[in-house]
Amino acid sequence: YENIQNISFADACEKFDYLINQSVDRHMVSDVPMAVLYSGGIDSSLIAKLAQKRNKEIISITANFDNQFSSKDKLQMKNFCDDLTIKNFTFDLSSKNILDDIENDVSIYDDLSSSDPGYLTNHKLSQKIKMSKIRSILVGDGADEMLSGYSWYGLDKIPFKLLPNSLRDLMYFYSTSRTFDVKNGYKVFRRFKDILINNKDYSKKITINELFTQLPNNYLSKVDRSTMRSSIEARVPYLDNDIYDFLISLPSEYKLKGKFYNFSSFRKSNEKYILREVSKKYLPLSIS
Repeated sequence: YENIQNISFADACEKFDYLINQSVDRHMVSDVPMAVLYSGGIDSSLIAKLAQKRNKEIISITANFDNQFSSKDKLQMKNFCDDLTIKNFTFDLSSKNILDDIENDVSIYDDLSSSDPGYLTNHKLSQKIKMSKIRSILVGDGADEMLSGYSWYGLDKIPFKLLPNSLRDLMYFYSTSRTFDVKNGYKVFRRFKDILINNKDYSKKITINELFTQLPNNYLSKVDRSTMRSSIEARVPYLDNDIYDFLISLPSEYKLKGKFYNFSSFRKSNEKYILREVSKKYLPLSIS
């Protein structure tokens, strides 16, 4: 997508609308029962809506970990699924049960590259999905990385944009790791800084690190290990090659709205700007 920096926002929305529909089409080719992993957020809601257009029998699955959803959240999710005529199955997971079974499940880590407890949570969820006869699920992973969904993408906005890159690198490191150990933190920061590419576009610098380092080494490995252990295939429509090629070329303002960082911007949902605009065509305003 060369010379795309001059594309209008309206044209970009139209193109992204086409690409996300195309991606869901591609990821729904299957000869086994499928489901959408549905959290109630905009990423999974859009996938659920587009999937239901193609398969009226598709179901959604929600993980409720330690009763994390409020009564309002549950009602909104129920209304959304009812409107789409999608059957939703909520699986309740508890930290107590996970800890009770940890000796049997600890091998899910496979190696010592991570101690993220999310591996255990995803493993329990995958076991429940397998019991429901589902063998393939659509997940919303990758949307935050592709579409500037994290707060640290704001480092590309004014006033942070006026700071030297070395200081922004340090702020980015702290934002993602919450590590500021005077004795050992600098060594960890140096390793972190070594993997960052040099790019004048700081938003693209963050995106490439999130997509090619954080996502495969942490988030996707957590999903893959847990689902494949239960013989379930997790598919990621937002990580389609065509979507990547398009979004990585767009102006950063189309993903994180505006040139200035508003410190209340994430309460106003300025992140994933183009996704939210396209979603208005398919989702209730309360979600988009």
